[in-house]
Amino acid sequence: MHPISWNLLLSVTLSTVCFAAFTWGVKRHFLVHQRVPSGTVVMGALGLLGMGVFLVSVVMQPHGAAMPVALYAASLTLFLWAVVATRRQRLTLAFSEDSPQHLAAGGPYRFVRHPFYVSYMLFWLANAVATAAWAPWIVLAAMSGIYVLAAVREEGKFMRSTVGDLYEEYRRQTGMFFPKIGPGLLKGAPGVAPRA
Repeated sequence: MHPISWNLLLSVTLSTVCFAAFTWGVKRHFLVHQRVPSGTVVMGALGLLGMGVFLVSVVMQPHGAAMPVALYAASLTLFLWAVVATRRQRLTLAFSEDSPQHLAAGGPYRFVRHPFYVSYMLFWLANAVATAAWAPWIVLAAMSGIYVLAAVREEGKFMRSTVGDLYEEYRRQTGMFFPKIGPGLLKGAPGVAPRA
C-alpha cells in the first residue's frame, strides 16, 4: 500500500462526485416509464462493480498523474451541461422501450448525439488513468461497450419514431460520440431550435 497523496485523494474525491452525479441522474433526471429497464439495472450493477474495482486499484496502485483531474472535470461538466439541455424535455433511461416524442438538439447535443454516454466514458477513462492497475482499463472497455450498445438501440428507437426523419438529418450533421468537423458543427438538428 502506498502513502496517501493529494493526487490520490483528489482522484478518489472527484471520482466519487462524478459517480454520485450519475446516480442522481438515474434517480432524479431521467424519466422512467412503468419500471426501470433490465439493461439499465445491469449497467448500474456493473458500474457499481467498476467503481469498486477503481477504489481498490487506486489505493493499491495509484498512478500519481494529474491528468485524471482534467478528465473528471470534463466528464462532470459535460454531464451537467447535458442535464441542463434536457431539463425541460427529459429523456428516458437507457434501454427503455418508449417511442421518443422529441429531439434534444441544444447544448452539448449540438456537438454529439450522446453527450451523457460520452461523459460516462470520460469518467471511466479518468478512473483508468488514475491508477497503474490494468483492471480499470477492462472496466472502461466493458462500460464503453455497454454505452455503445445503448446508443445504437436508442438511435433505432429515434429512427422508428415520429421524429425519425428529423433524427436522420441530425445524424448526418452530428457525430455519435465525437463532433463532426465542418460547417454544420454548431447548427444542431435541422428544424429544432437549439436550447441552452
